[in-house]
Amino acid sequence: MNTSSRAPSPVLSSPSARHAELVQFLDDRATEWSAITDAVDHDTLVIFGLVEATARVWQSVHTEALARFGLNLAEWTTIGMLRTSPPAHRRSPTELRGLVGQTSAGMTRILAKLGRRGLVRRGLAATDGRRHDVILTRRGRNLADEPFRALH
Repeated sequence: MNTSSRAPSPVLSSPSARHAELVQFLDDRATEWSAITDAVDHDTLVIFGLVEATARVWQSVHTEALARFGLNLAEWTTIGMLRTSPPAHRRSPTELRGLVGQTSAGMTRILAKLGRRGLVRRGLAATDGRRHDVILTRRGRNLADEPFRALH
């Protein structure tokens, strides 16, 4: 494969220089795609590139910050959803699964891990004795607050 015709990834320095280099890099790639096919909107490609770059930075920052607390993003999102669920920091596993965007199996794994760490517990639902809610423990509330402060 001939790599000499491939545009290099931008080498990034200061935040403002990185932004300018990224915009120029994306603009150049959008121009190339526009020359290849006229079915591409140049500005849309640049905007999508910026959104993707922002999402990658956001995920990297969150991953690094949450690792200090022994959490991944799905686990922190789960305890965060419980932390902001009045009145008693509780929800059904199905509600949590929908809010966090996990499969049933994924949510089961997350809740098992959080349960082993003492961050959540199961309890009967007040309105339906057949249903077991997930309840955030005091330890879970404290842990949910720390990364939130660190990230925001």
